[in-house]
Amino acid sequence: ENDMIFELHGALLRNVAQAAIRLEGWGEALDAADRALEMTGEDHKAWFRRACALEGLGRFDEARRCLERIEDIAVGRADRERLVRDCQQKRSRLSSLEDRHAADHQRMLQRVVQRGVFSSERAAPVQAAAPAGALRAAAPGAGGRKKGPTPEQVAACESRKRLTRDGAWDLLGDLHVAYSDPWFVRRVDKLIRDVQYEARAFMSHLGGVALEAQKPVLAKWGFEASGTGVLEMRAALQDYTRGPGADPRLKQRADEANRALYGSPGLRMFERVTLGV
Repeated sequence: ENDMIFELHGALLRNVAQAAIRLEGWGEALDAADRALEMTGEDHKAWFRRACALEGLGRFDEARRCLERIEDIAVGRADRERLVRDCQQKRSRLSSLEDRHAADHQRMLQRVVQRGVFSSERAAPVQAAAPAGALRAAAPGAGGRKKGPTPEQVAACESRKRLTRDGAWDLLGDLHVAYSDPWFVRRVDKLIRDVQYEARAFMSHLGGVALEAQKPVLAKWGFEASGTGVLEMRAALQDYTRGPGADPRLKQRADEANRALYGSPGLRMFERVTLGV
């Protein structure tokens, strides 16, 4: 009886993962697959669900490792040929998605350069495409409340907090981790669906969602856990990511953190906002 309950529990978790995958709820799917694998690491279906969830999250290398695990499990099984074939098909899809994402990324960078987003002379940065756009999204909004300082005022303030180059690198890493957390990805994915993939509506609401993930990072690095703190953090990062003396490695790291802010890669909200696709 206990064995039957154990098997039913595993089947239920796999079904939850599959349902979440169909709804493009990648974070929820990953959680369910991981819970199934905690019960038994030999569950090839749970490994495949995990690979699908990681694919949706854009974590292609991790997805490939899941496929390798399935192939190990398949050794000696009567259905080995089918399992290996499924893994090969999934690998082909992962490679195609990687190529498409790389092409989109290159196209985005070309458009950013054409618009002069990285130029220090640009008076009004393009919000969605700037390397630190993820930070700008949490700036204070309207709604009748007293407005906080503008990004320009914060950046020009001589007494604002500043970072070392190494500190900027580590802070961007913390932001990337925060934006990649499954609970945050689920919240952003829900926002994307709630606004029906409309870019302007998404950006107008993203700040409030992002701030919840940013608050622990702000507190850790000594910034105020508020929209004003986000502006100050953004200005500190832009000391290294904008202008003629910008650090290319930090620019790339900022772009990676920014991408993570836009939810599951499979929903392509980053491309919708930055490229209008």
